[in-house]
Amino acid sequence: MASTFRLGTARAAMPGRCLARIEKYLVPSRELLAVLQLWRASQQIVFRYDVIPGPKVFETQIHGKRFEMYNDTVLGFNKSGKEVARIQVEEPIYVRPAERVNWL
Repeated sequence: MASTFRLGTARAAMPGRCLARIEKYLVPSRELLAVLQLWRASQQIVFRYDVIPGPKVFETQIHGKRFEMYNDTVLGFNKSGKEVARIQVEEPIYVRPAERVNWL
């Protein structure tokens, strides 16, 4: 029998801090969303980051909270201050031509 994780049913079993962290991850702030893009963007350790604001690209409601996504650019810097990553929040979508499909 397969089980599914539901945030509502797990609330009673979780301490308050844990639940707050999960909710923060589900509806991230503008800065957190930008910083999460740095994950695995470089093989070097990122010691500092900067966020260059971009335009709003998406808006919705998640678990009753307003969520806005901006196409910010996040820069990651190594220990010596050299830029090691430059990534936009909105990832590009590539559509392959019909003659190049790979699921057949």
